[in-house]
Order: sequence, then C-alpha cells, then structure tokens
Amino acid sequence: MIPFLAALWSGGAALAIGALVTLISPLFVLLDFMMNGTFYPAKLFLTVSLVGIGILLYIATRSAVTGLLTLTRRYSLWNVQLWKGRDQQ
Repeated sequence: MIPFLAALWSGGAALAIGALVTLISPLFVLLDFMMNGTFYPAKLFLTVSLVGIGILLYIATRSAVTGLLTLTRRYSLWNVQLWKGRDQQ
C-alpha cells in the first residue's frame, strides 16, 4: 500500500507543479521577450490560456490534496489499529 500512496502523492505533486508553471507562464514570456527582443502576439494569447488552465489546475490540486490527506490519515489510523490488534481497541 505504501508504494501506491507514494504514487498517488507524486501525482498530486505533479498537478501542483503543473499548476504553478502554468500560472507563472507570463514571466517566461517576458523573459523570452527581454532575451530575444521579438514579440509574438500568439505567445501572449497562449500565455493567457495557460493562466486559465493554471487556475483550473490549482482548483483540482486543492481537491486532490485534500483527498490524499484524508486517504493517508485513514490508512495510517487503520494501520495503527492493525498493529495493535482487535483486543486493544
């Protein structure tokens, strides 16, 4: 079960990183403009859409992390009860 929880938590971390990167994508476009000196309107429109996707990913990440915390807490409590045995509840 522990590798399964680790895989779920790594998926949650990937969601969080994806949300963060899409939310800071305007900074990457600004950095690209400062280094190259050329501006493409298509990059601006893509950045606006990425920020929208980032906001949606942030909402999904909050729900996923809340669920993962609940799952981990319940598994830990179940595991402690299993180690103690049925007689010592």
